[in-house]
Amino acid sequence: MSDPIQLYGYLEFGELPDVSPFVAKLEDYLRLAKVPYEKQLGDVRKAPRKKLPYIVHAGQRVPDSQRIIEHLAAHGVCDLDDWLDANQRAELFALRSMVETDLYFVILHFRWQLDAGWAHYGGSIGAVLRKSGVPAFLVGPILRSVRKATVAQAIGQGAGRRDSEENLAHARELFRTLEKFLERCEGPWWFGDKPSSADAILHAFVAGTIVPKMGLPIETLADPHPRLRAWFEHVHAHVRMGGA
Repeated sequence: MSDPIQLYGYLEFGELPDVSPFVAKLEDYLRLAKVPYEKQLGDVRKAPRKKLPYIVHAGQRVPDSQRIIEHLAAHGVCDLDDWLDANQRAELFALRSMVETDLYFVILHFRWQLDAGWAHYGGSIGAVLRKSGVPAFLVGPILRSVRKATVAQAIGQGAGRRDSEENLAHARELFRTLEKFLERCEGPWWFGDKPSSADAILHAFVAGTIVPKMGLPIETLADPHPRLRAWFEHVHAHVRMGGA
């Protein structure tokens, strides 16, 4: 058996494998594909593209969660999507865009911009900094700087210009849309009787919305949607067990 993939991310966040939904997405994928990996705390200053996650595999440092998934398929390591037809691949592309470039910024609003969310989430980011070796006296100033930059990113995208009620209403519509997609499939996985990257991607972003218990209104978004809840609980149990 080949050596485990070296994955560089942040830290766990309660039940979630990482504070970042993009790192969690990759860990979900590797667990569902039963690919062994070793996770290490990454340093964004040294990372390709200055972001996490990235992996070291086949003598390469490969950045970006989606590019990593494509790299693993191209190198014959794993490909959870090799059984999908053209229509399913089109749906997967649309859904990935919906959660990674839309729902993600709603999550940013509630975690980073809203003071109630930051009161909980900021501590996790501080833990990453301290474990990375940042001197204690610098943690506070860096946290303030990172928060300011992240909120500016959300404002530039648009979600940061909406108030919390508007973002909550938008998120409700996103979750209603996910429920409608699931109603067309028997499950228990997103596209049927076996997992695909859709399960890893969608689980990571839905989990990032409803799993962290910080007293935020987004934590109840899945409650009115029985198919979505059943799918989520099925995937959540598998990824928490390492894809068993």
